[in-house]
Amino acid sequence: MKQKHYVIGTVMFMSLLMLSACSACGSKENGPAEDVLSEEVYSRVVSTYDRVYDFYDGVAVVRITDEKYQSKYGAINTSGEVVIPTEYDDVRNCHEGRCVVRIGSSLFGKYGVIDATGKVIVEPTSSYERIGDFANGLAVVKDAKSNLWGYINLDGEVAIPLTYKDAYSFSEGLACVEVKANKYGYINEKGEVVIPTTFDVAKSFSEGLAVVKKAKKEMVIDKDGEIIYTLPKNQEFYGKEYHDGLIRVVKDRDGDWWSDEDQSCGYLDTKGEVVIDFIYDDADDFEDGIAYVEINDEVFCINTKGKVVECDY
Repeated sequence: MKQKHYVIGTVMFMSLLMLSACSACGSKENGPAEDVLSEEVYSRVVSTYDRVYDFYDGVAVVRITDEKYQSKYGAINTSGEVVIPTEYDDVRNCHEGRCVVRIGSSLFGKYGVIDATGKVIVEPTSSYERIGDFANGLAVVKDAKSNLWGYINLDGEVAIPLTYKDAYSFSEGLACVEVKANKYGYINEKGEVVIPTTFDVAKSFSEGLAVVKKAKKEMVIDKDGEIIYTLPKNQEFYGKEYHDGLIRVVKDRDGDWWSDEDQSCGYLDTKGEVVIDFIYDDADDFEDGIAYVEINDEVFCINTKGKVVECDY
């Protein structure tokens, strides 16, 4: 399948730019900086930093780039005060009042956690070479020495031991983990296995369902581990999560997957029924009832019924 997301991605990027320009967007602690900050503070902030990102949990990531085009990141609060100094190689948006920071490269750097007030929860000089965003009060972490994964709580303490070969962030109260090579299952927030680790591939839960693969068959399961439906041989999941009750699937006419010309995208519902037929060359996930799709290099929008609608730029 030809990856044409650069076309759709460009359209969506422009949409975000236009959304950030509206004066009614966001809220007091979340949204574009120009909507959250007072006019005076915003003017001062944009003259100080070369990039101010959207606010999350009352904190916005900021960037300063020097004459050698080297960037450093920090964060400010809704008063424009510095809560994280611009001395990090990356600062991610806050989730549940915690921002993940990095010193060094994305591959070999050290990760830490700073809260929304600027308090260091986990020193970035610690042994973690990966820290995920917090969800359900937990963040997935990877130990730099053992290369094993586990979870820390909001206080930076190990809540679920680092014993997994791979692990995902929690979603809807469950997290996908790999206990041994290509054997995935799901644990709860106590670290208890609730869906056995029998899958070759497994993805995070969304809208109560998760995409898994076993014995070369792709299927969808519920939170009890029950199989809801299995895709036929000539179909593959294009999106890995449900959005607005639909999931993207790519279909190959002959089932051999050799030729891009024989492949097309469509959408299935939570029972595996085709709701929007396989007529698109490319397609994105739905968001707020609208998805960007493409036919013959033309990008447009559809609703969850498959009807063409005006794009909500």
